[in-house]
Amino acid sequence: MTVFGPSGGALKDDDSITGSRFEDGMEVKCEAAEKVLSLHVMTPLEDYEGQKLTDLTVKDSQTVGQMKDLIAKITGLKSKQMIVAKGKAGERVGEDAQLNDAMLVSKAGYKDGEEVAFIYLGTLETELAPFIKTKGMKPK
Repeated sequence: MTVFGPSGGALKDDDSITGSRFEDGMEVKCEAAEKVLSLHVMTPLEDYEGQKLTDLTVKDSQTVGQMKDLIAKITGLKSKQMIVAKGKAGERVGEDAQLNDAMLVSKAGYKDGEEVAFIYLGTLETELAPFIKTKGMKPK
């Protein structure tokens, strides 16, 4: 977190309130350091294995559920049919890999450039077909 002094400049960790020239009644401005992550979603369809479905730009302060909603919005899939799991597309993931929708992306351990995997409970081939067509993806 960054704390700003009366002059508008960022305070250092060892600065004191008195030494920073704060006076009674002054407003203290703070700003949370928020990381923006670029994540990749690979296609979960076997015929398109190894192909990127989309890129996601998320803040580490967003929840897994918000990330899931973003994937659904981009691809046309249904968010409620999606289970986000820590792993990679095409790899078998255990039941413990499922991420809770309320969990923060930062707590899920995602790092910039990593892959987001999901399990889909709907009719994936049919529901994803329009998006794949617009992306011009070809089966392997």
